[in-house]
Amino acid sequence: MSIRITGMNSGLDTEAIIAELVKGQQTKTEKFKKEQTKLEWKQEAWKDLNAKIKKLYEGLDNMKYEYEYMKKTTTVSDSDVANVITGSGAVNGTRNLKVDHIAMTGDMTGAKLDGNYNSNTKLSELGINDSSTLTVKVNGRQKQIALDKNMTIGNLVEGLQGAGLNASFDAKNQRFFINSKESGAAADFSLEFSDQNTKFKLGLGTAMTEAEIQDYLAAYSVDAASIDAKAQRMADTYMGEISIARHTISGFQSEQQRLIDEGHYDTSKSSADLQAAIDALADDTTLTEEEKAAKKEELAEQLSLAKQYEEYDSKITEQEANITKFEQYVDVTENPDGTSTATAKDLLRDSIEAEMTAAHNYAQSVADSYADPDFKNYAIKMDGQDAVIRLNGAEYTSKNNTFEINGLTITAKKETNGDSVTLTTEEDTDGIYDMIKG
Repeated sequence: MSIRITGMNSGLDTEAIIAELVKGQQTKTEKFKKEQTKLEWKQEAWKDLNAKIKKLYEGLDNMKYEYEYMKKTTTVSDSDVANVITGSGAVNGTRNLKVDHIAMTGDMTGAKLDGNYNSNTKLSELGINDSSTLTVKVNGRQKQIALDKNMTIGNLVEGLQGAGLNASFDAKNQRFFINSKESGAAADFSLEFSDQNTKFKLGLGTAMTEAEIQDYLAAYSVDAASIDAKAQRMADTYMGEISIARHTISGFQSEQQRLIDEGHYDTSKSSADLQAAIDALADDTTLTEEEKAAKKEELAEQLSLAKQYEEYDSKITEQEANITKFEQYVDVTENPDGTSTATAKDLLRDSIEAEMTAAHNYAQSVADSYADPDFKNYAIKMDGQDAVIRLNGAEYTSKNNTFEINGLTITAKKETNGDSVTLTTEEDTDGIYDMIKG
């Protein structure tokens, strides 16, 4: 389109005029862009070709070794039973395979607790008020966990984890879940409670036979002989606590005497009296500032001694209270040879009888429940076991389900219950063909 401007024309289409002026330049730009696009296509084509050539050389490099042409494969007549990875050293032929056992991880699912407990729940809320121990045995090692009423469920879970187990408490289902960290018989675990009632209160008691129920009840029998025996054991324990308290008091009194002898503490002045004397110095007009400072330093030293003396007094009072508490349960006899013996008072025997009766009643309630054929709310324990297979009649075991036997890597997946499946090992001609074709 040509452009002509004649005379004093007005109303010119300036946009069309500018477009015509730059059209030639745009044509050059479009030509360069097309050339650039073609170049990019060429680069992509070369990249693709280089990648294919590299892959070809890598494939040829792998094919130069003899063992690459010695591929073998093994088929299993029932792939649900096992799968097999075949090494180049495997011997061709057909074999019989039986899977007697699949490897299992030791696992315990606790009984459902009757409550709304969580990790912050104290064991006392589950009715556990006496101290006892839980011995965890796992993988040839054992660890004791001290149980008491102030321990929380979370603390118990942490203790089980520290003993080498996986453990958790499911607040939604109100159950403990405990299992070994590895499969196999050697990694199995056991829980042994010094107090059987504690085991059931935690929901960790498994099913019992009739004989086991009777043995359990017998451990919580209540009779005069068992009451006397336990009362005497407690009396001896209390006597030991009394002796410790007396020895502790003697030590505190020695420290108080040292404050008097070495620190020259005046026991007639309490810490409150000395603090009041220090506070009064500020308003004392009879002393100079230097005299006040010296007096304050002297009183401060005495105040420090007084606080130490009174702290020992407080500790002595605590120990005396312990002695009074224990002496209400026992009669102490001082022997000529300097030793002491304790005899249980009726108050201790009555307390022991009440505790033993309560424990017996709980055990009886557990026994009654477990004796009921319809009762199912007990802990389920699955023992850890090794995997066992028989290949052509020879027995092999493994802590997991994988066996490496004469070039075959066999992974057992399902027990055959005495039946057998066949493993057929042969040259993998298809695999060799596919390698060359690839």
